[in-house]
Amino acid sequence: MPTNVELKVFNAWGKAVADNYNEAIEMAIREDCDYLLTIEDDQVLEKDTIIRLMDFALENKDACVGAWYPKRQKTRQGVHIIVK
Repeated sequence: MPTNVELKVFNAWGKAVADNYNEAIEMAIREDCDYLLTIEDDQVLEKDTIIRLMDFALENKDACVGAWYPKRQKTRQGVHIIVK
């Protein structure tokens, strides 16, 4: 984790996935967050992923990031993530 980042963890359970995403995003908007990163328990990230992502965002102020991540399963499936 970059040292210049204030981190707030939002653990979600007991509701539909979409409801949890909506609640987390609404909280981020209320708290005037600059960035929102979601990591689910079935994602596999390289050790420096967050640092590289922050570096990219800081160097490319007008960019938005979208991603597709592989799920930890035998069958190769993924979920698209779109940031507008």
